Amino acid sequence: MAHDRHSVKGDGRQLDALRFEQQYQLMSDALNDDDDAALHRHGSAWGAAVVARIVKQMEQERASTLLSRMSDDVLPYVLTELNESPWHEVVSSLGVARIARALEHLPTDDVTGVVESLPVDMRVAIGHRLSKQKRRFLEVGLSYPEKTAGRLMQSEIVAIPSHWTVAQTLVHLQEDDSLPANFFDVQVVDVRQHPLGVVPLDTLVRGGRNQSVTSLMRDHLRPIEAATSQEEVAFFFRDQNIASHPVVDSEGRLLGIITIDDVVGVIDDEAKEDFLRLGGITDGGAPSQWGVLRSRVGWLMFNLCATFATALVVAQFTHAIEKIVALAMFMPMVASMSGIAAVQSLTVTVRALAMKELGKENLIRTITREVFVNTISGVLLGCVAIGVIWLWLEDMSLGLLLLVAMIANLALAGLLGATMPWLFHRLRIDPAVASGPCVTALTDVIGFFTFLSLASLYLLD
Repeated sequence: MAHDRHSVKGDGRQLDALRFEQQYQLMSDALNDDDDAALHRHGSAWGAAVVARIVKQMEQERASTLLSRMSDDVLPYVLTELNESPWHEVVSSLGVARIARALEHLPTDDVTGVVESLPVDMRVAIGHRLSKQKRRFLEVGLSYPEKTAGRLMQSEIVAIPSHWTVAQTLVHLQEDDSLPANFFDVQVVDVRQHPLGVVPLDTLVRGGRNQSVTSLMRDHLRPIEAATSQEEVAFFFRDQNIASHPVVDSEGRLLGIITIDDVVGVIDDEAKEDFLRLGGITDGGAPSQWGVLRSRVGWLMFNLCATFATALVVAQFTHAIEKIVALAMFMPMVASMSGIAAVQSLTVTVRALAMKELGKENLIRTITREVFVNTISGVLLGCVAIGVIWLWLEDMSLGLLLLVAMIANLALAGLLGATMPWLFHRLRIDPAVASGPCVTALTDVIGFFTFLSLASLYLLD
């Protein structure tokens, strides 16, 4: 029996985990017992997202069997949750006919999302089995590059001429069976199919029956061009606080609309991608071990070379380390602290770049803030280090050296962490991928060099 939300102690994540374990077990038992009625009942009650999550937890053969047993009113929406590369083989196992039948129940943006994740030969075969209208809409969507507005848009739209009244529009909405199942706005177009504005449904139903739709429409936002990147689309929706927006071709003709549910998916994907790239992982979703290896080994090799560079720097100061053995104990401390501080600064900068909150006008202010914060951090941490070293080794000179080295290296870490992502961005190199390894390597090399140089100058006189 499923636990009631208020009967389980602990936070929401524990509750969700417990509920999912129960759902997984119930679905697995129904699959083992060949109980199609239970599979249908569970799928309908829990929704596509939960079923897709269960599929993702199963081995490929078992996941394929579960998908094939899903009813036609649940399967289409499950497919929209499985349009990523690790699961396209599971979806492909359904066969062309079953996939095409399921796609007929979906809006075109979801159809495009599912089809584009499948092998090319399956795309063509599925297209031939779709209805004429669905196939035409799919071909339009796939004609645009990946991760653009053209791929995100839904081609089923509600468009009316600008001379209509509210009464004519309401009659049209009530009587036209070809309208999409869900929509937020009515698009107002001219005779050449150029969008003039949108009328939200709540505004429409409150308008006077003889009132012109043009008097109710919003016309202050420009339509999105189909070639616009999905990242730009997500930023536009966030900035304008809208639920849907029209998409046009290069000549300004209305092609479709993008709705907020698709934008939420884009934001989630972009955030996940940037998070992985900060760790130097460019293909975190690769399904095979060799795919994961290919995506990571390049940056690991870069870090190996950087380690040799650090070792070369340390080798130049072996005479100092031999005379003051304590230097070897505190060298990693300086490099570690500056490396962490640099990663903190570059994370803030990469996020600001992704959110378009960092430009030429506030670049200097951002750099100054990061350098200031890291410098003060160096002072505070260095003072703590002085106290520890005095109590441990009773050596004030070494403590003061560590203080100066920490201040210098943390200030430099703030400078590098704030400027390098910006430079990579200007050079059209993804800052989320390149900044982490480069900044870490530089702070290690410069950190050891600074600390050991100061030690050679002031402690070996």
